[in-house]
Amino acid sequence: MKRISARRRWAAPALAAAVLLTTACGDDSTSAGDTATSEDKGSLTIAFSNAVPQVEKVPTILAAEQLEEEGYEVELVWLQSSEDPVQAVVRGDAQIGTANTSTIFGATAQGAPVKAIAAQNKPAYAMVVPVGVTSPEGLDGLKVGIHAQVSSTALYTNLLLKDHPEVKPNTLVVPGSANRIQALIAGELDASVVQLSDLQVLEEKAPGKFHVLLDYAAEMGDIIDSAIFTSDSFLDENPEAVQDFLDALLTQQQRIKDDPQVLVDGIVANVPDVTEEQAKGFADTYLSSNVWPEDGNFTDDSIATTLDAIKQYGGLDGEPTADLCCTSEPLNEVLGQ
Repeated sequence: MKRISARRRWAAPALAAAVLLTTACGDDSTSAGDTATSEDKGSLTIAFSNAVPQVEKVPTILAAEQLEEEGYEVELVWLQSSEDPVQAVVRGDAQIGTANTSTIFGATAQGAPVKAIAAQNKPAYAMVVPVGVTSPEGLDGLKVGIHAQVSSTALYTNLLLKDHPEVKPNTLVVPGSANRIQALIAGELDASVVQLSDLQVLEEKAPGKFHVLLDYAAEMGDIIDSAIFTSDSFLDENPEAVQDFLDALLTQQQRIKDDPQVLVDGIVANVPDVTEEQAKGFADTYLSSNVWPEDGNFTDDSIATTLDAIKQYGGLDGEPTADLCCTSEPLNEVLGQ
């Protein structure tokens, strides 16, 4: 993997410089299918919001591989923060981006000329609690970890407690899901929202001490956690490329459900330091939680539900609207609606 240092900036304040990790797709060992063609369809750069690939991103990586087989030259760009892909797409350094919806919707409220066009994944998170806690009321007074005051973990903690205003946990900021897992094991936290991929580590290191109180993807599937977005200009000027990307994404999301070994292989090939056995566990967890929707999970209802949650609990500056942040037209074209 080649490392390139670069600065990325756009007009919105407080968006910092990023370090980019770039990877060319098309490795024969992870071929996405039999759609190869010699036709040159141009180049696409896809910007991600994490410095290393995560399980949630694997179907999107497989979609990029499919696009290469269809004739696109594709580059994947791995950035440090969720704001960085927005900068990259606004500047034209990338044509497609993925980031959490709070970041994308908040950026549009500040004037960023981008549109979300599909869900990348539902919330791949779970609230883990001591085995004696069986309801949200049991969190009262407990030390509950979040990544930051404005973060997905804070959002999902608030959503869990929205119908329980009497419950007052002691909220502690512990950045990073892996760090919160370690804090749980050490007894420094009682409960936390963590990524699904960290549940195995928690059970291995603290067997029988914690359980999942809420699986957000399974129970709050109408929330869009991470979305695919592009710039207004690229959407207007390259509708075929946008639809080709969305078609590849839906194809790969369905493909991993039809054959989970495809997902296992994709995890091993792309997520650092994951064994075959661990990948099988991840695949079981993510597929059973239905993290990746076959239809893009990008409807008027899911957009409205996500916007309402973010406005109420996301701590955003500005008021994002469905018209500003999103368009479902390209996805509906692919779905034949």
